[in-house]
Amino acid sequence: MNFKIFSVLVALIFSFAIIQPSLTVSAATSKASLEKKIKTLEAQVKKQKKEITTLNSQLDSKKKEVSLKDSQLSTKTKEINSLKSQIAVKNKEISTLKSKIPVVSTGKLYKDGILSGTSQFISMADKDYVELKNIIPLLSVYDANRTVYNRTTKNLFLGVVPQNGHVSLTSFKPYSVKEAWAYSYEIKINRWADGQAFTINNQRYSWGIGASTTYFTPSIEYKLQGKYKKIKFKYGLDDTTDEDARAYITISGDGRMLFDSDNLDIQEDAKEIDLDITGINMIKFDFHYVGDGNSGSFAYPVVAEPVLIP
Repeated sequence: MNFKIFSVLVALIFSFAIIQPSLTVSAATSKASLEKKIKTLEAQVKKQKKEITTLNSQLDSKKKEVSLKDSQLSTKTKEINSLKSQIAVKNKEISTLKSKIPVVSTGKLYKDGILSGTSQFISMADKDYVELKNIIPLLSVYDANRTVYNRTTKNLFLGVVPQNGHVSLTSFKPYSVKEAWAYSYEIKINRWADGQAFTINNQRYSWGIGASTTYFTPSIEYKLQGKYKKIKFKYGLDDTTDEDARAYITISGDGRMLFDSDNLDIQEDAKEIDLDITGINMIKFDFHYVGDGNSGSFAYPVVAEPVLIP
């Protein structure tokens, strides 16, 4: 064998003998490190599981607390609703008791829209009472079906109740009505016999006095007892008047002439007047036909919306 070749082989064998132990030690070290890391991770996992268990336990505890609070809230809500119901019952009882407490006030007495005195009033249990000494003088003209007590203004109205300070003339019962025919349809109050409203030149009126005139002069009287100062009304011919018919209206007070409308024509707007009737006891309305009535035509004069002013 060549000496050089031998030397090389010896060197290789020697080198291998040195390297092999080093590789064996490195592998053993790596395995131990991994096992340590695994143990560390396992410990961390175990710790995390323990913490999760603790958190789940805390969550269950909180859920129980929330459920308890919900139950308590439901109980309190029921208690509140019960108290509200009790309060409503008590308020109703208080309202009932209040209605039984007499309320005393001072107000005015009116007869047919005229101030007739003052009195004390007592309101109690939805009923109203007036002092007997103040009401007795008015009872001679008292109609039990025509009384109104205004609790707001503390005023007692006997007979006709005024509206805006005025009293409708036709709310009174006529003192007398003079008509020619036995059927008594010549004078009509507030509307015609067929139920139609009074109409002057297409303007309808909700109340008043209408007359059917031909050869006779119907009339109507009201007793005012000197209580009113003025009378206001509109007047004209109703649209149902025959084309060739005319009429006029006169008004007298206690036998003295107060007003003459002159001849009225159809298709004319209603005229308005304001008459002084201070001290007048009896007021009379006469409805006159213009002509002899032989033509068979009818005229229908109207006194519309007459109001008395105290």
